[in-house]
Amino acid sequence: MPVVSEKIRKELIMENEKYINGFLIYLDIKDSTKRKKEYDNLWFHHTKQFYAAFSDFASQLEKKLPDANRKVDKFMGDGAFTFFKISYFGDTEKNIEGARKYAGIVFDSTLEFINEIHECGDFCGLRLKAIITYLTNIQVLKVDGKDDILGRGIDFTFRLDKFADLSHTTVNGMMADALRYLQNDNKIKNKFEIIEVKKKVRGWDNPEGEKFCILTNSYMIEEAFSSIMPSSDTQNVNLELMKHYVNNKKTGGTSKTIVEVDDFIKSFTENEE
Repeated sequence: MPVVSEKIRKELIMENEKYINGFLIYLDIKDSTKRKKEYDNLWFHHTKQFYAAFSDFASQLEKKLPDANRKVDKFMGDGAFTFFKISYFGDTEKNIEGARKYAGIVFDSTLEFINEIHECGDFCGLRLKAIITYLTNIQVLKVDGKDDILGRGIDFTFRLDKFADLSHTTVNGMMADALRYLQNDNKIKNKFEIIEVKKKVRGWDNPEGEKFCILTNSYMIEEAFSSIMPSSDTQNVNLELMKHYVNNKKTGGTSKTIVEVDDFIKSFTENEE
């Protein structure tokens, strides 16, 4: 007769299943307040259709992640997020293994979805900021009969929103480490630079704050700067300079008025007199 009874085993499994690791994808609409003014009632329909497209994206992504279990989709006014359970909470090696196994698929698929939304003219210029995190020790609970999730990692992810923009994807340390590992093995479709941000954000494990990174490439930067509309109220002409430079780079222009890269960066970073 086994020492550990079936009842004990079931209770252990039930408790273990309450704490999980996985990917959280959070997409936020850029300049949503401005869009509400600019598009009057249409912004509501754009947002509604974005929600529908995001739900379809999450369903398709789940099929690409054989071990994953999509626990929750949430829509919050100007954004949406989905969480995929990859494994039960365990030791550090298992956590790292889960992140490395699927980080590339999650990242590539998310970028493809964002690019598709950006290129769809019927969304009238709707642009998305992206935060992707790999989180551990997330608790699953039932609310009104549906799965929901809690954990300090969830709060941490939403704190990263203020550091997100069109020019990059914001990720936490574990996600960045997994992508760096995969990129070194050429297992990621989209090439990018990983930049670790000096600032630390209050997280769930490290009392001094968790590290986070921004991932960028030339396409993201061009998308961001091409969408900038300089204000007539500002005396700063660097936005015009930046937009002119990017537009000529995209069209292969050879205008003599384009400054060299070093001069461009210098003019953008110098303080105005």
